[in-house]
Amino acid sequence: MPVNLSRVNLNLLVALDVLLKEQNVTKAGQRLFITQSAMSSILKQLRGVFNDELFVRGQSSKMVPTPFALQLRAPLAEFLGKAEKVFAVGKEFNPKTSECVIRIGMSDYAEAVFLPRLIDHLLVHAPHIELDIRHMNYIERVDVFENGEIDLAVGIFDEIPPTLEIQNLYSDEIIILGRRGHPAFAHPIDLKTYAELPQVVIVLFRERALHHTEQVIRQAGLVRKVVASVPHMLSALYAVVHTKENLVCGLPKRLIESLLQKEQFAFAPLPVEGNSLNIVQVWHPRSSDHPANHWIRETIASLAANEVIK
Repeated sequence: MPVNLSRVNLNLLVALDVLLKEQNVTKAGQRLFITQSAMSSILKQLRGVFNDELFVRGQSSKMVPTPFALQLRAPLAEFLGKAEKVFAVGKEFNPKTSECVIRIGMSDYAEAVFLPRLIDHLLVHAPHIELDIRHMNYIERVDVFENGEIDLAVGIFDEIPPTLEIQNLYSDEIIILGRRGHPAFAHPIDLKTYAELPQVVIVLFRERALHHTEQVIRQAGLVRKVVASVPHMLSALYAVVHTKENLVCGLPKRLIESLLQKEQFAFAPLPVEGNSLNIVQVWHPRSSDHPANHWIRETIASLAANEVIK
């Protein structure tokens, strides 16, 4: 039976959205600038409207959503997104004067290579916009976009849910990096030599076997001499620099190109065809027409297209 919206205080839905994100009455009240008792009163009203407990007490003051509350997440996010569009009709987004927080999930590659250029751009063209960067190596859940935890994701991702929008930004070549004086760099490094070198492997994807280089080495019947697998590019770089052993690592060229001019490093091409990584930006279709989301996507694409990050 359809609900008569004129009998429902729609502000309750805003409060429910915040409760689902915070899962804490006190923190939810702080985000809405109301007292804890007022937030508790709102939760009581919500329970009456939906005829469900919605949240039960968990550990450390956490309010655990009921199964029914979890089912509300997606339609609630969609409803509030459409409501935002209603109020945005006829209003142009002005990055010079707009004050907002844009939440971007970034892999450590994007954090290191792209974020500094994006910050420089915002300081000049959007001085009142704040970036809230969340570390993200994988996109496993669509609901982080649906519930507003993430507005956009930028980086290198292995699998992207088909319900999300994707834009390719550019690709980056993987090269072999080692310390200056490493004897392997005195001669061209072929696939067999590379596989036998003690090395640090960066596992960007859920499994090492998903990496193209790993597949090529295994198909050639070779065994890789891996001393450590790490989830972050910068930790791999530090391992190469600071261990006593002569290690190598395959790293994206743009991530380390400023280091290639320094005397303590040696580098060589990775002997694997098709070894480049694709850098993309990803967002939920509900955000496609959102003014701030659209602007930041256009900005990121423009920076990539103009090769500002190179």
